Amino acid sequence: MKKMLKLRNSIIAILCFTVICMAVGFSLLSAKLQESTINKPFFDLSFERVYEETAVKGGVVAPVCTSSISRNLKEVSMKCSLNTPHDELSYFVIVKNTGNIDASVTALSENVSFVENVGIDNTPIKITHSDIEGNILKPNEEVTLKVYIKYENSPVQKKYDFTYNLALIGASPKE
Repeated sequence: MKKMLKLRNSIIAILCFTVICMAVGFSLLSAKLQESTINKPFFDLSFERVYEETAVKGGVVAPVCTSSISRNLKEVSMKCSLNTPHDELSYFVIVKNTGNIDASVTALSENVSFVENVGIDNTPIKITHSDIEGNILKPNEEVTLKVYIKYENSPVQKKYDFTYNLALIGASPKE
């Protein structure tokens, strides 16, 4: 009986030791795996925020524009209404590299859609922005993009409602 009891206790001790070794091994493996995913190099350019700098009214009614950031922080959408010539809007758009390596602003893709299905070339509305293409941002660095929207002088005075979309295209700089 004593031999069986001793054998049983030995088996329990071996099993406990095995479970402890497996737990320690799993902890070490998990730490190594987490470390390798944290240190994986990546860049991530995104729009951080958009805010209005100024609005100039050319007539009685002030221009109106609402903005939002969508598509995983890669696109800014602005819905604007300009009422009379000389209406102006300017916005600051903050672009940030939230990755852990340098990132380059490759391009900005623009799209303008008018409610009345007219093209931007057929209107007195002019949209420009500062040039940030080619800027290289270090991790957590920001750059400010300034967007200008203006209703230029025109013999035809009417209200223009449109949506302006600005998409961000980035890449890792070539070494």
